[in-house]
Amino acid sequence: MSLHPAQRLNCTWPLVRGGKGWARAGLIDRCQAALKNLLRTPVGFYPWSPSYGTSLYKLRTQSVCREDAGLVRSELSQTLNTWIPEITFANVELDMDQANKRLIVTVTWMLPAAVSSPMPVSTGPYKTTVRI
Repeated sequence: MSLHPAQRLNCTWPLVRGGKGWARAGLIDRCQAALKNLLRTPVGFYPWSPSYGTSLYKLRTQSVCREDAGLVRSELSQTLNTWIPEITFANVELDMDQANKRLIVTVTWMLPAAVSSPMPVSTGPYKTTVRI
């Protein structure tokens, strides 16, 4: 599925409150915000974009096993390539918060060198943790 860049604009370019009003977040912050938004959104939540999101919410009350981690890894790889192609998916770790019955997802990702230029920014790896 090929998306027009305007369809991904709000996913990858969030605004932050700056000293003189609203401003765009930095590259790494934008990618983390986009990733958190994508992971927390169930597939089919947005009628205008029914394929946006993940099915991680289905696992939030279950115990997580190796097979689940493999399925999540496969789904995230495909979903990130579609919706946030600026980042490279490296790994995912799943854990359960038994007290609150929430799934803890830690995604390790990197920025390709072409995306992080012209500034000498480290390309990662970066970790983003989301509670679902």
